[in-house]
Amino acid sequence: MVAVRAAPRLLLLMVFAVGALTSELDWLRVVAAMLFVLNAGRLLSPTWRHYVATGEQLTAVIDQKYCQSGDQAVELLEAGPREIEVIRALREVRALSLLEAKKMLDVPALIASGVSAGSAAAMVDRLSSAGARASITSRGD
Repeated sequence: MVAVRAAPRLLLLMVFAVGALTSELDWLRVVAAMLFVLNAGRLLSPTWRHYVATGEQLTAVIDQKYCQSGDQAVELLEAGPREIEVIRALREVRALSLLEAKKMLDVPALIASGVSAGSAAAMVDRLSSAGARASITSRGD
């Protein structure tokens, strides 16, 4: 089963390698070599190795301090000047994809609800260190 999951990427890699070695056009040789290098790098990524070994997508793991349940909510009020750092912080505290985190920059945005006071404070601290302004509210509010 591992070979079946690995075969498409390896076949593509071989096509790029052959194209890079046998093409008579210089620009095509360069493009094929770049695609070969990019795909070879993906072969080494932990997420792809995990997928090949188990057949399951590797999901991001949220640090335990951000996911304790409770009755608090965290709301993003302002992204601040360092949007890239805020996106990284959002991905860290909620295990979001890049697009989901980027969409949350449209403020105000509810980051999390149903978390404990400690988890909410940890999220606000992490977002504040990234340059954002966030607030903690009670879910009943």
